[in-house]
Amino acid sequence: MIRDDGLWTPNPTTHPLSADRIESETVTRHNEWTIEPDYGPDVDPPAYVLTCVSEDEAGRQCLADSGEVSSVTDYQEFIRLHLWGHPGHRSYRLLAELGMVARPAVEPL
Repeated sequence: MIRDDGLWTPNPTTHPLSADRIESETVTRHNEWTIEPDYGPDVDPPAYVLTCVSEDEAGRQCLADSGEVSSVTDYQEFIRLHLWGHPGHRSYRLLAELGMVARPAVEPL
């Protein structure tokens, strides 16, 4: 909802954080943001799962996966070993759980 002064504020009747639960609010206008991996000491290490999505002649996906691994090298090794046994399996899907952080170019006041 746009207030009379042109700033956005949640609509207390439709916003999931209704006005009775909002204690404070920061409004930032026209700011550039950067989203990047968060390597802080309190962030869990990254976790990856690589799944083979190659199809056989009948159109069934392989769906073999690496299990949860903690490095790019580990899931690359899964691909190497999987290709060794299945040379035609060349399509994969990577699921990554990685801490991310959004940083404004100018910190709000």
